Amino acid sequence: MKKSYTYPAILNFTDKHIEISFPDLEEALSQAENIDEAVRRANEVLKLTIESRLEDKESIPAATPLNDLELTGNQRTIIATAVLNEKITYVKKNLTLPQDLSEAAEIAGLNFSQVLQRALREELEQNS
Repeated sequence: MKKSYTYPAILNFTDKHIEISFPDLEEALSQAENIDEAVRRANEVLKLTIESRLEDKESIPAATPLNDLELTGNQRTIIATAVLNEKITYVKKNLTLPQDLSEAAEIAGLNFSQVLQRALREELEQNS
């Protein structure tokens, strides 16, 4: 499955807000109050639209080239990107701990898997 999708979004500046639409995905619509919010929302709605189409086994059209888009005076284009997350596959690992540490963690109600995942992420971050 493709992990990243890029499409042009059209920003239509009105007196009240910025309307966001995608020429290739008519259901992908949003609005924003400023440019930063418009970029963020365009990326969000694109991701939701692509995920929905994939889930419903609908086609994903090719993106229209920017130079093929016709704009009015109040419109501008931006490039929106949707990065899809892969489903996480879990593996089971055996672990040996000192008994006193294991008992203290159980009394504290700690989830061993979550603690180990957090520690591994921190360790990997430090070593990168």
